[in-house]
Amino acid sequence: MVAVLYFPFLGSPFTWDDRPALVTSTLTHRLKNLPAVLTPDRPYRPLATASHFVDHLLWGHQPIGHRLPNLALHAGATVLLFHLLRRLLAHPAGAGAAFWGALLFGVHPAQSEVVHCAVYRHVAMGGLAVLATLWWHGDVRPGARWKALGALVAGLLASETAVLAPLAVWAVEWAGDSWSPGRPGTGRARRAARAVLPYGALVVLYVMARLVWLPPATWTLSAPDASKLGEAWANLPAALASLTAHIQAAVFPLKLSVEYAPPDAQSWLDGRTLFAIWSVVVAGVAIILTRSRVPLVAAGLLWSATALLAVQKWLPLAGLVEVAERHLYIALAGGAVALAA
Repeated sequence: MVAVLYFPFLGSPFTWDDRPALVTSTLTHRLKNLPAVLTPDRPYRPLATASHFVDHLLWGHQPIGHRLPNLALHAGATVLLFHLLRRLLAHPAGAGAAFWGALLFGVHPAQSEVVHCAVYRHVAMGGLAVLATLWWHGDVRPGARWKALGALVAGLLASETAVLAPLAVWAVEWAGDSWSPGRPGTGRARRAARAVLPYGALVVLYVMARLVWLPPATWTLSAPDASKLGEAWANLPAALASLTAHIQAAVFPLKLSVEYAPPDAQSWLDGRTLFAIWSVVVAGVAIILTRSRVPLVAAGLLWSATALLAVQKWLPLAGLVEVAERHLYIALAGGAVALAA
C-alpha cells in the first residue's frame, strides 16, 4: 500500500535540495570520487552518500531511479514496524492494531519528504536501522544481539539519527516486562539500563569519533560549549516554537510545506512556546500514568518524545532552529507504537 501511494509521483522532476546535491554537484556522478565519501569535509554519512553513486551509475539523472531506493527503504521500515508491533502486542487484536499502526507510519503525509527528496535517504536509512536494532534486540535466538549491534553500526554510518536507537530500546525495556517473550522478568530499571549499555557505549564512541575527527563545520551533533550557553537560552523560546510546529505537522498534517520559515518566537509568553511547554508536561504525565496499566503506550510516547526533542535539536547551542518534516520520521514510529497499543 505504501508503494502504491508513492510510486505514481517518483518520476516528477528533482526539487529543492536534490538539485544542488545530485544534479549541480558532480561528486556522485563519477565512481572515481567514491573515496571522497570517507573524507571529513561534509556531513559524515558514508553509506548514504555511497548509495547515490549507485543511483547515478544505474539511472543517470532520471529522478525515478534516485527515489526508488528511498521508497524501498521506507516500505521496508513500515513492514519491519508491523512485525515489531506484532511481537510487542500480545492481545488478540494485536495483528489488526499492528497493521493500522504500521500503516499510519507508512502513509503519514509528513513522510513524503523522505520518499520524494532523494538526498534525504539518510533519514530513512537511519530510521530503518533504529527499527532493525530494536527488532534484533528483542530476538532471543543466539547471535541476535550481534545483529542488533551491526544494524546500529550500519545506521550510524548512514545517518546520525541512528543515535536514537538506544533511546528506543530503553523506552521499550523501561515500559514493561512482556515485550520480548521468553526473557525472564527482572526489575524494569535494572533491565533497561543493562539492555541499553552496549548500544549506548557504541553511540558514545561514535560521537567522540565525530568530535575528534570531523571538522566543526560538518558537525550535525553539537558539541557542548559553555560560551554559547547564553545564546542557547536566548534561542530556547524559538526552539520550543519549533517543537510546536513539528507537533502540528505530526498531528494535523494539513498545511505541510516544502520549506518552513524559522520560528521567530522571542518571548516565553509566545503562544507556540507555551503550547510546547504544555505538550511536554502532558506527555510526561501520560507516560507516568500509562506505564503500569498500558506500558506500550508509555513506551511509544517516550520514544516519540525523545526522538522529537533530540532530532530537531530543540536545545541548540547556536544558530537557527530548523523545522522540517523529515525530523518526524523516527518520532512517528514511536507514535505508531503508542497508538497501536
